[in-house]
Amino acid sequence: MLSAFDLVLVLGSGAVSRLVLSTLQCEKDLDANIHVLSRNKYPSNGSQGFFFLYEDYIDIAKKNAGASVLLVNCTSVGDYTNPDMSILKEVPPLKVILDSLDIVFFFDVIHTPNQTVLSAYLSHAKCINGKEMNLYQAVLGFSNVYPDYSLSYIEQMMSLVQ
Repeated sequence: MLSAFDLVLVLGSGAVSRLVLSTLQCEKDLDANIHVLSRNKYPSNGSQGFFFLYEDYIDIAKKNAGASVLLVNCTSVGDYTNPDMSILKEVPPLKVILDSLDIVFFFDVIHTPNQTVLSAYLSHAKCINGKEMNLYQAVLGFSNVYPDYSLSYIEQMMSLVQ
């Protein structure tokens, strides 16, 4: 599925972003360029190269108009503690960037509320929030605490919870 994208945009450069980034970089089928958009000039891990400030990315987004894009929001802006907020409001250049690109798939690590301001804005794309990811992490945590349960039992639990 990941091979269907020309570009992967990751919003945020914190711990969640770095974990998503390391997972994407291990994906064998991913031929897309991966870009991380950040409000910070230098991400906390010191990496450079595919990290961009939002305002510096506008021209790149316009050059990539028509590219199929997977967007992953790794910020907590707009979660249940501040549901009326959005990274769109916090970082105005993001709206210009998103309007320039063809966002096909949007994954939001925020699991509550079900629909954030950002996911409502991207309603034309396939949108998934972080609820399934949290459930998966819970089942994995359960399997670490109770290792005697078989993988098939854990998969059965996951399907019931979903």
